[in-house]
Amino acid sequence: MRSGLGSPCKILLFSVWGLALLVWSIVPSVGPEGADVPLRVALQLGSADRAAGERALAAAEQLLLTPPVEVELVAFGPGVELLGRESVQARMAALAAQGVRFRACELSLQAQDLQSLPPQAQQIPSGFKRLADLDRQGYTLVVP
Repeated sequence: MRSGLGSPCKILLFSVWGLALLVWSIVPSVGPEGADVPLRVALQLGSADRAAGERALAAAEQLLLTPPVEVELVAFGPGVELLGRESVQARMAALAAQGVRFRACELSLQAQDLQSLPPQAQQIPSGFKRLADLDRQGYTLVVP
């Protein structure tokens, strides 16, 4: 009785199967009409920590380097404070001009008594609900 993988046919079969998996993993997704299917990413920002805000904005910038991509940054809790900081306004405007969407939880804004948002940020009723909706729409949720 033979031990190991067996015949050269089995080895060839496993090699072809492995190669097919490798090719499948690196070839971009293609829709039914042949159009590229965008990578859809929801960035979650729940912290007012400056480093967390920097990581979220840097992640959005990096994602834009790999089109096609759809990016939405959802801020809630203490994270909504980031969207109102003067120090990030130019960066947010540049990202928004490239299609990144910014959302701020209305409940969090009210709880923190924050009144103004930059024009590129849209208020939403609930940050958690928005993230759940994006997940159902096929977005990958990322906490940078």
